[in-house]
Formats: sequence, C-alpha cells, structure tokens
Amino acid sequence: MKKLFILCFLSITVISLLSCKKDINGPNNNGFNVHPENLVAVTGYFEKNGVHSTHIVLVDFYNLKNYKIITDTTMRAVEPRFSNDKRKIVFGDYYHYAFDAGAGLVLYDLMNDTFLPLYYRIVSDVPPVWNYDDTGIYYNVYMGGLLFYLFSIQASESLHGGQDFLPYWPVGLKGQDTIIVFAYKDGKPGFYLADLNGNYLSTINNPYFELIQVNSVTKKGVTNLNWNDKYGLFVYSEIDSSVDGRKISVTNLDGSYYRSYTSGDYNDDHPVWGPESRYILFERKHKSPLGYRIMLIDRETGTVQDFLKPGDIPGSLGFRYPDY
Repeated sequence: MKKLFILCFLSITVISLLSCKKDINGPNNNGFNVHPENLVAVTGYFEKNGVHSTHIVLVDFYNLKNYKIITDTTMRAVEPRFSNDKRKIVFGDYYHYAFDAGAGLVLYDLMNDTFLPLYYRIVSDVPPVWNYDDTGIYYNVYMGGLLFYLFSIQASESLHGGQDFLPYWPVGLKGQDTIIVFAYKDGKPGFYLADLNGNYLSTINNPYFELIQVNSVTKKGVTNLNWNDKYGLFVYSEIDSSVDGRKISVTNLDGSYYRSYTSGDYNDDHPVWGPESRYILFERKHKSPLGYRIMLIDRETGTVQDFLKPGDIPGSLGFRYPDY
C-alpha cells in the first residue's frame, strides 16, 4: 500500500459529528421510521417563500408519503450514495468547494441523524464507491485521478496504478478485492478491472462500451455506469446518435447480454439498481433541474413509469440522482 497522506489543503478538521437543524420538514420527520433496506435517497429541488434550495431526501420505496428531508439550507446537497449496509450516506455539498473544482463531501449517519464534513475539492458528478466493509470510499478528485479515503484516520491514498495505467474514477466493486474503474491504459480510455491499490488487472472488452466520436461529438458511448455485483450486470445511460436522447440499458461484463429499457426519446440518466435487482431507478431530464423526475423500470414486465415527480413532496420542483 502506498503511503497515506492527510488532506490538509482546504479540509475541515472536524472530528465530532455535527448535528444539522432542518428547516423544511416532511409530515413524518418526527416519527420517520423506515427500515434502511426500503429507502431511496434523491436530490430534491424545492421552493419555500420564493427561495430555491437543494436537499437530500429519503423516501420509502413502497410508500412515498413517508419521506424525510435530511439537509438544511446551509448545504446545497447533491448525489447521495448509500453505504453497503445502508446506515450511512456520502453526498456532495456545493456550498463548499475549491476553486470551482467540485463539491465537498459530507458523511451522513442515518441512525444518529448526524453529519460529518470530510474534505473539499471533489468532483461530485462522479459519485464515490464504498469499499466492501464500509470503512472508506473510492473517489475522484478534479485532475487528480483515483483515491481511497479511510474514515478512521481521515486520510486519503492516491491510487496511481503505474506509468502506463491511470485509474481515473471508480465504477463499482467486483467482489472484495477488485475495483471497476474508468482509466487510461497506454493513453487509451476505457473501463478496466484493477486491484484495490489501483493496479491494472484486465480490460473490460464489452462492445457496448465502445466510444465513437466524430469532430469531438460523441456518436456512441456510455455514462454513469452502476454495477450490480450479485448479478454481474451494469445499468448505464447509453449515448446513441440514432436517437435524440439517452437510453437506459443493461449489459454484463463481456457484452454477451444486453437489453435497452427506454427508447431514447428522453434524456434518461444516472440509473441505479433498486429492490431485488428487479427494479431500476433513474432520472428523466428536463431543460433545468426544475421538472426533473425519478422514473422506475420493472425489469420483469419492462414497464417504465413515474416514481417521484415534482409536487409529490410539498414544495418540490424536481428530483435527481437517485440511489437505493
């Protein structure tokens, strides 16, 4: 393992967990008691007294009337990611960032309703990946490649991989000892398997991940992959120049299985696996975050329907970035 270093530049040296007072409340905030395995986390856009704000919202997958808004207006919170045991969430806070490089990360403890700011200067549109025992996260720093942050010592390790292999951002864990990454090998971008130190193991040769660009315009490609380790499947947003928008598709490691669930008539993005891997949650885009909604795919029936739309929670104007 490479030598650990403590991130001092623009970091918060807060050791104790911080409480956060809520100023927008759901009807069940005082008695919110939903088992973590049933929770969906989303980024919600709200208006109150003419003021717009952004919050992390927890909703019961089986009953949307049970919800809890966990952040206050001192944060502009985005892109929540549950730990494997669903007892904690890491999310980005765009009120705290470094030189426009990205959002600061915050750790939320669901059991204690407390917050711990971790550090600043992280690119929040590449959400972190939790390690298998929830003791740390793999993440991407702007222009800095792949790092691993260990909560217990509040320190990060840079995972360079080697001269001819540069892991850039994490996609998911395959088992307990392999990480799926977007990386550059011999200068070529693609998806690869690496060990937990960021060293190259093998190339993911999936024809559906081929990148085709013409005059810097992407004609074919994939974004925002979400890995299901139990079933060995990716769900992702597919770029296909034959349609106006983006499709939500599923494939395995080598591309021997593939299915697209949406038509590409809309800009569909940020898919994640839902309960029992039967369901997929994703965001359906509009021209601004106001009007975005969370959609639901039933993989058994192939149906696509609204899951959470503007107005479902009082004051809500749109929802993005689901996680389950």
